[in-house]
Amino acid sequence: MRRLTGMLSTLFLGMVVVSGCSDAVSVAPEDPILTPVFSLIGGPGKAETPLYAGQTNLVGKVTVEVAGPNLEVTYIVNAPNLLCETHLAVATSLEGIPQTRTNNPVPGRFPFGDDFDPCIGDPVSYSVPIPDGYISNTGLFIAAHAVVALQRDCDEGDVEGFISEFPSEANVCVVGSGTGTSFYFDEVVLTEAGILNGTYGAWCVDLDRIMRPPACFDALVLPAVEPFDQGDFDFMLYPENLPKVNWILNQSFLGENLGNTNLVTFGDIQRAIWLLLEDPMELPDQGTAPWDDDNVNAIIDMASENGDFFPGCGEYIGVVLDGKPEEGFPEGRQPIIIPKEIECLCTADDTAWGFGTRFTPQGNWAWYFQFKIS
Repeated sequence: MRRLTGMLSTLFLGMVVVSGCSDAVSVAPEDPILTPVFSLIGGPGKAETPLYAGQTNLVGKVTVEVAGPNLEVTYIVNAPNLLCETHLAVATSLEGIPQTRTNNPVPGRFPFGDDFDPCIGDPVSYSVPIPDGYISNTGLFIAAHAVVALQRDCDEGDVEGFISEFPSEANVCVVGSGTGTSFYFDEVVLTEAGILNGTYGAWCVDLDRIMRPPACFDALVLPAVEPFDQGDFDFMLYPENLPKVNWILNQSFLGENLGNTNLVTFGDIQRAIWLLLEDPMELPDQGTAPWDDDNVNAIIDMASENGDFFPGCGEYIGVVLDGKPEEGFPEGRQPIIIPKEIECLCTADDTAWGFGTRFTPQGNWAWYFQFKIS
């Protein structure tokens, strides 16, 4: 029976010993051999070491904890990075970790590990039996390798892939009594909608149906970008103008001076959207918000000059929410459109190791570290 005494969070890295609890913060080492910096977990029999990709890019950590006759070794990656592969070896000597004749580790021969397709962001743990022959107060040798998908915001990304993640339906709650001050509906909350969950402002895109807020209802989710099935938008007279509306959603017109007498109000923006999508003869002479015809016409003219607009990374895509039929609303609630920012992530795979001592002084920068049980 192995016995843990006192504060035995002890981690051996080369000739450097760190014991007890520490408030140190892990940072990318300038020299990974000579200047290790650790952040230890408090409590007996626990320790952690940073997980670096490409030798200096901190992407997470590897934790080690004694659990009876086993070691619980866990990979944890920082969002939005993802784990694609793991390879783990634990031995009583450095020679017990699979290596080439020139002392380069061979992760593919490590006894523990997984491939993840698709890559995942959840922690991954392995219960590793403490090797036979281990002598208390000596360091176990641990090599923790991973392949990590490094994700970052970027200017060019898979916009269509982002849109493909939209759900087909969502639960929609229009909060408040109706028209707002910045949007036609200032607060619309989406739930059960995956990546669309959240709170938005919204514009009205149909005059035939009514909303009667506050209201919660189920709605079809219709991305307002081409190519689309115009049959999905049969409540609109001119769905082919949706790219122009998408362009409007990406402008900051509210409160702007377009060279006319009055500053732009949300009434001007809403009126322009209606005129682009609906029959002008059906629009009311008076609305719930005043508008300035000069501002409305200026917005429409600019939108028409951008009639082939397709949003990119960091821009907004219009998402139409078409209320499904329900009791009291046989055709569904009034369709509305919300702006959803397109979040693009570029991904590049890189190899990562739990920080420690290099297997070789030159060339391959792979690390191992040691963990001591008393």
